[in-house]
Amino acid sequence: MNIATFIKKHEPEDPPIHHVAERDQRVYRLSEPIGGHDHVLVSAIRFKPESIWRGAETMVFACDAEGGEPKGRWASIDAGPFVGFDHDAALRKVGYLPVYPLCG
Repeated sequence: MNIATFIKKHEPEDPPIHHVAERDQRVYRLSEPIGGHDHVLVSAIRFKPESIWRGAETMVFACDAEGGEPKGRWASIDAGPFVGFDHDAALRKVGYLPVYPLCG
């Protein structure tokens, strides 16, 4: 299985959505490129009960090494969102084992 190494948490530049959802975005470096990209942004979102939306989903997007848009536009790596708030499961769905290096 291919490896996805955690690089950092990503703080998006777009307006915060904390009033309707919890969002957690993480950047990973891939051992083998996917779709010509060697980094991905895994974005998990869980909507709050007071939101008009329901549930949680996690999506995998191509990104640059900093977590930004590659060549000016976002490209989803998988065929659709993974149901649930789970970065590791979404990475496994697209064929990568997530690895979290020890910091010391």
